[in-house]
Amino acid sequence: MLIKCHFFTDDEIENDVDPREVRSLEDHQRLLDYMIRLSTLLDQPVILTPENTPDLIHMRGYQEQVDLSNRRFK
Repeated sequence: MLIKCHFFTDDEIENDVDPREVRSLEDHQRLLDYMIRLSTLLDQPVILTPENTPDLIHMRGYQEQVDLSNRRFK
């Protein structure tokens, strides 16, 4: 799967993932592993949201923990 990385500000990095490229459980696990590795390297939470909807968080990863939700965060 292709992940496009955009550096917007000093504290915001966007990674674009086309959901059509996540076709199997193995692809999903690779995405989770990427989120966990990135979070560990940056020592910051990493979130997965729909396109242009930063307040609707589907997954939040921090270190070894990944939480799933469909909640809006303000």
